[in-house]
Formats: sequence, structure tokens, C-alpha cells
Amino acid sequence: MSRFVRKRLLQMIPVLFLVSLISFALIYVSPGDPVTSMLAANGQTVDPEVAAQMKAELGLDQPVYIQYIQWLGGICSGNLGESIVSGKPVLDELLTRFPATVFLAVISLVLTLIISVPVGFLLAVKRNSFTDHVIRVLSFGGSAVPGFLMALLLVYIFALQLGWLPSMGRPSGTAWILPVLTLVICESAVYIRQIRAIVIQELEQDYVEALRMRGIPEKRILWNNVLKAVAPTILILVGMTLGQLLGGTAIIETVFNWPGLGQYAVQEVFARDYPVIQGYVLFMALIFMIVNLVVDLVQARVDPRVYAQLKASVRA
Repeated sequence: MSRFVRKRLLQMIPVLFLVSLISFALIYVSPGDPVTSMLAANGQTVDPEVAAQMKAELGLDQPVYIQYIQWLGGICSGNLGESIVSGKPVLDELLTRFPATVFLAVISLVLTLIISVPVGFLLAVKRNSFTDHVIRVLSFGGSAVPGFLMALLLVYIFALQLGWLPSMGRPSGTAWILPVLTLVICESAVYIRQIRAIVIQELEQDYVEALRMRGIPEKRILWNNVLKAVAPTILILVGMTLGQLLGGTAIIETVFNWPGLGQYAVQEVFARDYPVIQGYVLFMALIFMIVNLVVDLVQARVDPRVYAQLKASVRA
């Protein structure tokens, strides 16, 4: 297993290099000028001499390949550069906001699983029943509604009309409830249908029928056999969702003024803070690959078939 981990870590290097190259190229060809935007945002008159001096201080007057090599050299030493807007190290800014995003992602994902797994199993057992049709219609509706619209709807109901919860705030008190509820509703609507589908497929397997013929209770078959069989697939869904959530649910964080990575990325995009944007893309690519690696390792522990495949891939 350690050989597999080392192999995957080495594979991350060219991927990160490619991500850095693409992100740097896209930033370079995008319209606009960070220095001009920063001066205009501060209400200052854009003096060409002042702008040229600031560009020289930031190294933006050098050829693009020199800028990229210098930035790449900084990355290799753990330095993602400094924010043009705040003047603080980009890595410090990202790490400061990362815990708020982790909190939002983990809590919403745990609640999504608590709701979706039992409901998905229930609908699979009672497929084509009245309950199945009603919950499926609701889940289709939940997945069809955009996240920002769901967020605004919940703010209108629980914050403006009922006054039960704050509409925005820091990760303390009850300010986290509405953003978490928004994510749980949107993710559960997708998870319920996916879990229902894979459980139905598993219930049609021959071994399930054989267990029923032996007189084993249906509940025992579901929780002792079917759940173990579908767990690897659920883990894949969890890994994909967790990577997306850790990437910063930008719209949700912006609506609720949540101080996470998503809101910070949107803010710096409008400010044209190029070092932050580049550092954010690279940081999230690394996080996403680490999450996928952890999910693969957990799958190998849960499913012997996955473990055998990993060993075969290492030998190859």
C-alpha cells in the first residue's frame, strides 16, 4: 500500500505543474490589469507613472516566462506569492479561510449521508410505491433548483419572515445553520436518487435472492450484506462531493457572507488579484487530489476487490 501512495504522490507532480501552467496562461491572456483595477478600486486616479512603478515593484513588467519561472520557483519553496490587494502571503490567506470551508463541507456532508442513506434504502425497498414517487419528485425538484436560489429562499423564510436564524455571519452561534441547510438540501436531492439506484441494482443480484431463500430477514440482508456491497460506491460519491465542497461553494458562501475559500476567491477575482487566483487554483487542485487518494485508500480497506486492483496497478 505504501508503494501505491508513493506512486500517486509522484503522479501529482506533473498534474500540479500542468494546472499551474494553465492557470498562469489563462490569467495572462485575460483582459484587465491588476494594478489599474486596484488603483481604481481605491478611488485613485490611474497615473501611468505610478502604475508603471507599481508594476515594476510587483514584477509585472518582466517577460511572461520570467514571471512564471519566478512564481514556479516560489511554489517549490512553499511560497505562493503575496496578495496584490492585502500584501499578505497568499498561502496564509488561504489557510486562514480554509477551516471555515472545511467546517461547512464536513457538517453538510455528514448530515447529507445521515439523511440520504436511510431514505435511499427505504425508496429502494419500497420502489414504485406512493412514498417512492413523492420523495423522488421532491428530490428532482431539489436538484433542479440552483443553489443560490435555494439559499435566497431559505433566507427569505427563516431569516426575513420567521426571524429564527441570522441571514449571514461568521462561523459561530447559529450563523452556520442556513448555509449548511442549503447544501444538505441540494446534495441530499442528488444522493437519495443515486443511492436508491445502486441499492435497487444490488437487490437484484443472485446472492440476495439466495439469502432470502434461506429465510434470512430482509432487514438483516439490507444492513449486513447490501450496505457492505454498496459502501464503495457511496465512498466514491462522498469523495467527489467532498472535493467539490472543499473547493469552496463560492455562491453559497457569497450569499451568506461566509468567510471561506469560495467567497475569498470570488472577491479576489473581481479585484484581479492574480497571485491569489493562481494560488487558489493550485491549492484546491492539491486538496482535490489528496481527497481522492484518501478515498481510494479507504475503499481498499472496505472492498477487497479494490485492494486487489490497487496492488495490480502498483505492480504494473
